[in-house]
Amino acid sequence: MKYIGHIESPFPDRRGTPRQPLLVPAAHGRIQFDRKLIQKDHFQELSQFSHIFVLFVFHENTNTDSASASNSNKTSTAKIAPPRLGGKKVGCLSTRSPHRPNPIGLSVCEVIGVGDDYIDIKSVDFVDGTPVLDVKPYIPYDLVPTLPDHQLPMARKADGSALQHTVLRVPDWIREADVPMREVHFSPQAMAGIQQLTSRCSSGSTGSKMRFCRTVDQAVDLITQVLRQDVRGVKQGRTNIASAPAAAASNTGTYRDRSSDTISLGQSRDQQEQGRGQGQGQGQVFMVRLDGMVIDVTFEADRVVVDRVHAAPRGSAATQVCAATAEAETETESDCEDEV
Repeated sequence: MKYIGHIESPFPDRRGTPRQPLLVPAAHGRIQFDRKLIQKDHFQELSQFSHIFVLFVFHENTNTDSASASNSNKTSTAKIAPPRLGGKKVGCLSTRSPHRPNPIGLSVCEVIGVGDDYIDIKSVDFVDGTPVLDVKPYIPYDLVPTLPDHQLPMARKADGSALQHTVLRVPDWIREADVPMREVHFSPQAMAGIQQLTSRCSSGSTGSKMRFCRTVDQAVDLITQVLRQDVRGVKQGRTNIASAPAAAASNTGTYRDRSSDTISLGQSRDQQEQGRGQGQGQGQVFMVRLDGMVIDVTFEADRVVVDRVHAAPRGSAATQVCAATAEAETETESDCEDEV
């Protein structure tokens, strides 16, 4: 099996990449094909479809290298801890966790346009550089019917009855654990940073690292849609709004410099354990990278405050922090906190 291309996206790290792509329509990206394997004749008719399936590889799994180096007959860990269950573990094949026997993912994306060797897409949930295995059109017959009246003509028998009577069903905890998403507020300093970064794009500056957010509105929409889902893991303080301590909102409506408290979403396990029992991450500043932006974020009880947005030139301290934490990741498949 060969990779037919890769993803270009605004998400350079696993931490901060959306778990639910259709909730982030502002996240634009591109499927860039390997021209040695794929030519436009392979995919040009996809311009007639609104959505596609993208089959890809979770290439940044922290356990992939160790698994391949060990006995090939060794089975993967059966249980993982999805964020919605607050630490409770379920079978990995009952979830959409990246950590599974074969690290293969499937996403539905909206098609924006088709080029000679690429497809522009939106509502992406891929890490930049993700290898692509296959692309397929999404058609109405891929939908699991919710009511018999919604059946399409070809999904009915000759007598008019439905060919399929099985309707979509999910475990209760999928529905009951769903909570309202947090509000996202931007400090004046954060808005000034976004304005400065996007102005470099509009002026055609060669120093701009923004590839997908060309305007202030695009940047604000992307940051808002990503952060309102709470990108933290359970051990980093991920909590439901309803259960978050009210005292954590004491800084509402103000901006203060919390740079000394800033930690990366890719913090080490020791840092994670130290944070447990100490407000569960409330009031701490986390660092997220999106499309050339470094974003300092404070999670409060019922909202997210974007404290600062700035660029991270190659070799800067901010870039090194992100790179160092990514390389220092030691979590295993049994401890991962990924979406169902």
